Amino acid sequence: MQITESDFRELVWLKSEVEHAEHDARMMITDNINRVDQQMTEIPQAQLPTRPTRSLGVLYWRQQLLLIQRAQRQFVKKSDEERMVHAATMGVISGTSQAAALESARQARVIAESRKAEIRKRAFVAPTTSTDRPKPCSELAQ
Repeated sequence: MQITESDFRELVWLKSEVEHAEHDARMMITDNINRVDQQMTEIPQAQLPTRPTRSLGVLYWRQQLLLIQRAQRQFVKKSDEERMVHAATMGVISGTSQAAALESARQARVIAESRKAEIRKRAFVAPTTSTDRPKPCSELAQ
């Protein structure tokens, strides 16, 4: 099987980014457990590459990443809704202070900024090769 270097690099990145998006979703939901604020979670996500390709594998994995990102938004939104109802109920019972809610929101923003920085660090950068003719996969995997 042969593939261009650009397609190979993007394919590796896409598969990795799918795993990162799944992990990030789990972490955002876990982070929601102890939050007492009433704000929605910011959901940073990687930008998909837009370079032209004819690789069916790349096109497939782009769609996989889009699906995972959509699911990530839905699951985190549902988690937010459940957290807000629970936090409001517990706030009435335990008398959660406004200072605690403000601190919870601040910590959530700090975590979101950290996630954004991580996503920017691992962003896809197309290789700048002199030729983009197909090569054997074994040659590119080295």
